[in-house]
Amino acid sequence: MSKGTNGSDLKVVATKSGNNIPKLVVNSLKSGLFGYVIFFTILALTKLISSQIVNSNQFIIESDDALLSLIGFLLAFLIKLVNEITSNKELFS
Repeated sequence: MSKGTNGSDLKVVATKSGNNIPKLVVNSLKSGLFGYVIFFTILALTKLISSQIVNSNQFIIESDDALLSLIGFLLAFLIKLVNEITSNKELFS
């Protein structure tokens, strides 16, 4: 922190601006991507374990599994976005 002209400490005051809104969306997208990866990993591991239990020679990940993993993306994205909005209410007032 630097000293002012009269010897007092200068304070940095944050102002309301729209610059934080893209940060909120990017953080939410990162969480959504993490949710997608976790959901997809759980589906793939479940299929792998079930193919080993049944003694199947095939382990297939279908396109429906990737689409189903979008549920994980949406849940994580929306939870993070709502959490960020409620913790930063002053940005939207």
